[in-house]
Amino acid sequence: MRLAIAAVAVLALAGCQASGAAQRPTGSPSQTSIPTSTPTEPPSPTAAAFPSQLNCDRPVTATHGLALFEYANSSVLGVLDVSNPLKPVLLCWLSGAKGGRFNQSATQIVFWIGNKLGTADLASGKVVQTDTLLAEPSEGFFSSDGMQFAYRVGDDTNVGMSTHLYRRGDHRDLTLYSQAPIGGHGGPPYGPLDQLSFSPDNKELLDFYEFRPASGTPPRFMVFRTADGSVAYQLETAAFGAWAATGSTVYFFVQGEQGFVGELDSVGPSGQAQTVVPSINGFFWPRATPDGAAMV
Repeated sequence: MRLAIAAVAVLALAGCQASGAAQRPTGSPSQTSIPTSTPTEPPSPTAAAFPSQLNCDRPVTATHGLALFEYANSSVLGVLDVSNPLKPVLLCWLSGAKGGRFNQSATQIVFWIGNKLGTADLASGKVVQTDTLLAEPSEGFFSSDGMQFAYRVGDDTNVGMSTHLYRRGDHRDLTLYSQAPIGGHGGPPYGPLDQLSFSPDNKELLDFYEFRPASGTPPRFMVFRTADGSVAYQLETAAFGAWAATGSTVYFFVQGEQGFVGELDSVGPSGQAQTVVPSINGFFWPRATPDGAAMV
């Protein structure tokens, strides 16, 4: 039997922030296109039948102890009862669905398929199409309340890529920026290399993408305001972002000149970068602990 052993570093965050020599974030990209907004119409009741289907052995009324996962290489989501972690039980599966997450209701799932957004209610068994996007995403991610959806269209290799923010409340589809194709490429064996992640308060969107054009436009690391799609700040040398447990403070790694040795910095609502840990050997796949006291 082969055993893979991973080393996990836990960084205490409380009481260790201090102003440092971190690169100051700039307020807006120098050449990145200004977000454009296009309203989209709510789905028509006479539109083609929504293909997604929810299958449950019985209505799900539990308010905790549920886990949502996506089957590999498929458009199928599964819902597990994990109240007994040693004996998880499959309760439901949702076919014709990608990128699902629970919204503020413990029994309601938001998801996307093609250029459609939808919701599935585990208690009633109903699946409803809620919105239609301007283009079909290649990947997409919901905010924690399910009311915003960030997505990419195209690819970085052949046709170019654009990144969008869709606001379900007012049906506004904001094009945040577009980037030219860069051709075939490899990639480093660490990560993450591609991040679209909303802050816990859903006021900001973190966008980190490793594979940018050689011009440096757009930069690899950007944070957008979800209210209007404007750039809150950007950092070309930053990577591997992780939101704090609450609010809109983001932590990130700034690589130094000696390989993986760099520093851990943060940017809060003020927009000013601060050094949290001045010297750290690598910082990959970071996550804040639920109590916000440490970074794993």
